[in-house]
Amino acid sequence: MLQIDQVGGTGSTSQARDQVTVEPLEPLVLTPPLPNCEVCVIIPIRDEAQTLAATLHALANQIDLNGKGLERDRYEIILLVNNCRDQSAAIARKFASQHPSLALHVVEITLPAPEAHVGKARRLLMDEAYRRLMLLRSRGIIVSTDGDTRVSPTWIAATLQAMAQGAEVVGGRILMDPRDRAALDPETRWAHLREVSYRHLMA
Repeated sequence: MLQIDQVGGTGSTSQARDQVTVEPLEPLVLTPPLPNCEVCVIIPIRDEAQTLAATLHALANQIDLNGKGLERDRYEIILLVNNCRDQSAAIARKFASQHPSLALHVVEITLPAPEAHVGKARRLLMDEAYRRLMLLRSRGIIVSTDGDTRVSPTWIAATLQAMAQGAEVVGGRILMDPRDRAALDPETRWAHLREVSYRHLMA
């Protein structure tokens, strides 16, 4: 059994608690998707309390390719907070209550030890995102990031554009925060910069 504690965004901070056995395509999020939702952002979370707020701020402040705010009803965010020992879930719930127009769904679960890994969490999220998008239309876009990552302001808009132009899959680069890079010991920092240079030349 998985303990699920769900909080829905979009104008509501109501909570629902239930015990379910998670099977493929069984709902994790009880709140229906918004009618105009095109993109489902999925994020597996495990002990991300130090970075999660920054991750959510980046998603809440998405802009279109003309620099205008991206309509929030075009995307939703599902966090699967699994097997956490920190305050990640509380931080996410607080953020949802402070941004009621953002479709942010927080689902807290405890996976059995053999399944408590990011692959399982992301698969559950992919299944849920697919189920929700299919409720609205015959297609949609699932995008995934992590709880220690800040996406670019045009991340969703650029992905929408690429898909509209015929792309089936969109990927991006991950850049290390300059402050984190500066905190590395010299040998590790040199190895990192050498790897970045190699990948840049290959590209």
